[in-house]
Amino acid sequence: QRNNYNIIISTDVLAEGVNMHRSNIIVNYDTPWNATRLMQRIGRVNRIGSVADCIYNYCFYPSQQGDEELKLYNNALIKLQGFHSAFGEDAKIYTHREIIEDVKLHKEGMDEGEDKRLLYLKLIRDFKDNNPKEFKKIRNFPMKARVGREWNVNGKQELKGSSIVFLKSPYKMEFYKVSNKNKTESITFLQAASYFEAKVTEKGLTVPEFHYKQIENALFTFEKDFFGSLTETVTTSDITDGVTKQALKFLRVTRKDTTNSDVKNACKKLIGIVEKGIYTSLPNELKKVKQKLDKSSITFAQVDNLILLMAKKYDAFVNKEDEDTLDLHTEIDYNIQPDIVLSETFID
Repeated sequence: QRNNYNIIISTDVLAEGVNMHRSNIIVNYDTPWNATRLMQRIGRVNRIGSVADCIYNYCFYPSQQGDEELKLYNNALIKLQGFHSAFGEDAKIYTHREIIEDVKLHKEGMDEGEDKRLLYLKLIRDFKDNNPKEFKKIRNFPMKARVGREWNVNGKQELKGSSIVFLKSPYKMEFYKVSNKNKTESITFLQAASYFEAKVTEKGLTVPEFHYKQIENALFTFEKDFFGSLTETVTTSDITDGVTKQALKFLRVTRKDTTNSDVKNACKKLIGIVEKGIYTSLPNELKKVKQKLDKSSITFAQVDNLILLMAKKYDAFVNKEDEDTLDLHTEIDYNIQPDIVLSETFID
């Protein structure tokens, strides 16, 4: 073992089949179109036999001008995130915007909830294999599909006069149960699946008039849960200052990290609005978005969309010229109102 070299510069010829575990630093000067190459390169260094406590991975990102043409950054991020979500990972490969998930394909002691989820997945797969025409018909159902049902067919007393609704937006999806007293509560996927589950022989009923009022309550709760009350007030100047500082830090970090020039401009203008204290609700909304990001309930791409939404809502595009310079390829959803995917009302 000799220590003749401190630095090795190479093409991808060293990306596979070479052990370099005596090193603990790797620098990626390019962003490969196939992002798995980044994982292969790190695998040369992060190997059994390494004596280093930490492996440091540095990446040169594409220039802003080049990335606008090729979208290399997002291509790598999307592909790597797909691996993380499917198989799990213990480290971020390319950018700290990746969300690390602990996924184990085979594990003992699976809890009851996970076991039931697998049963429902198996049920759907078997139905698809055995009833392809019916499955295709169901898949092509329009949004807002709704039906009335007899509560006693399901056999649950608490469903009498209640509605179950599945709502989905680009930022989150939610299942709600709205009682006959218009009390709205969020329910889990497993609860919703058990309520939605029906026998082949069951016949649907016409939805009653109160169905629509209950769905409106669910929509209101969805938006309230997402942003909270927009009229939320803060009682002391210390708390106000704290929320404002958090909002400004969040905007500055987002502006630094995002590769979308429109989002960078929106962050810059929103920072000015927050500093001037023009809208008291804006810092609170930014705080809630950051909290959702920290909990991994929304992605960085969705954060970018929300920043653009807020820029429009709070007049951060100060003149027509700003709107004219928006990237025409950027898809912006300025509406957090969810789609009603499916709803059912259990008639007494």
